[in-house]
Amino acid sequence: MASDADNRAFILRKMLYHGYVGGKHTDIENLPKGKPTSEHGDIMRAVKELIRDGWILPKRVPYGSRTHVSINARALAEIRAFLDEWLRDSGSHAIGS
Repeated sequence: MASDADNRAFILRKMLYHGYVGGKHTDIENLPKGKPTSEHGDIMRAVKELIRDGWILPKRVPYGSRTHVSINARALAEIRAFLDEWLRDSGSHAIGS
């Protein structure tokens, strides 16, 4: 089972990799993809924490009933500092790690 920091890093790295920053957004249900189904609940809890912390911004879209999300461009420096620290602590190097 991944730690909270690992789940947060997974989400943020994925969103940065795909460029979901500012005006570009994705369906919130896409974020757990790539993780085992048994971990999807943990990923969604981490997403809600990131929204609460202001690192991810929710967006209601007129063409669907679900929420879309993007990284808060104003929090990029703080997010990058978190990911740098996470990379040092975990020993991971690549987006897919």
